[in-house]
Amino acid sequence: MIENKEENLSIENEKVNIGLLFHLLRKEADVSRKTFLTIFSNAALSNFEAGKVIPDFVKMQQAFALLGITSEDFTYLLGKKAVYKQYGRIFHTIRIQRGYNDSFFENLSVSPYRLKLFEEGRIMLGYDIVDEMLQAIHVTEADFSHWLNNGMVDYFESCFIKIDIAYHKSDESTLKLLEQEFMQLRKDFGEEIDQVKIVDLVNDDFDYSDEIENITKQYTDYRVLELAAKSAYTILSEDEQIEISDFLMGIDIWTDFGLSIFTITVENLSYEMIIDIMREFIRKSKAFENNFTYRKRIIQASVKAVLALVNQGKEKTAQVVLNYSKKYLQHSDTYAHGIYKFAEGYVLYHTKDMEKGKTLMKQVIESFAFLEEAAISAKLDKFYRENIK
Repeated sequence: MIENKEENLSIENEKVNIGLLFHLLRKEADVSRKTFLTIFSNAALSNFEAGKVIPDFVKMQQAFALLGITSEDFTYLLGKKAVYKQYGRIFHTIRIQRGYNDSFFENLSVSPYRLKLFEEGRIMLGYDIVDEMLQAIHVTEADFSHWLNNGMVDYFESCFIKIDIAYHKSDESTLKLLEQEFMQLRKDFGEEIDQVKIVDLVNDDFDYSDEIENITKQYTDYRVLELAAKSAYTILSEDEQIEISDFLMGIDIWTDFGLSIFTITVENLSYEMIIDIMREFIRKSKAFENNFTYRKRIIQASVKAVLALVNQGKEKTAQVVLNYSKKYLQHSDTYAHGIYKFAEGYVLYHTKDMEKGKTLMKQVIESFAFLEEAAISAKLDKFYRENIK
């Protein structure tokens, strides 16, 4: 009973924090209440900003858009994700030095207010957006990186971002270039890949946790990145699937690197592999609960796993994965809520109510389109057209 009270109190506090933050941002951005009348009534807006209610997914997305920010920006402002303040501050110095005003990047979906938040070190912008902004003011990524941290940036994080962007855009040529880049880096560092043991992935009795069957070979970061990039545009060979499976099952302490690799490659993993890793997440759930990035990765991976499991005819298992992953959703992460709802609709379409499932999936696609998240909307729409009758 005490735990339930504490949980309810936590939820209520989060409602208040979200509503109050939205109110403060609206005032700071000098956006009047009238602007939101197409979304909320005056009473509904008052209840939201007072922390009494949290609007649904679509209304939150629309409200953020009118404010000139995104759900991801709001996540940073809530303090759910760490901000590297120097990123925006250095960009501000370069922009002013080169004489560009704050409205110059509006065609890149960066409003003056959003730019202000970024340059003040209150939010982070995605790699692809910053890259386009730098190109627009004729500054190279190399120059920017140098001033950020003496030329040293988190290389692997940027790799995952590049793969993710190319995946959502279905940009096969970029993914192939990345695959070649990682392969060359592996060779440059003298990291040779040995022949791997072949195991039977079809055998239903195969157990990846079996110490006798489980391969113990250690793989390099660049080899794993190489396979991840390839996995994002095509089906891996049986040998390559074993390599990725071995890497994932060799993880004792999950970090963002491992979670990112699982998220990217999950569609290339066997049913048994997916279930074993999800069981691992259940066993170690406490380690993920307070880390926003880890929770988001698990949602992304779970959604892709659910779609893959349904296509394998494992609807009941897909529903179990969906139910388990729901606890990792957070109110402020509307992107995760959106893709989760899409997966929910796909399971619904195949199990209980085809029309309701189709409607739910279409709503998610339209919501991302409204937010000008064209790549995500197009990716989901492509999946919908290929899999829904």
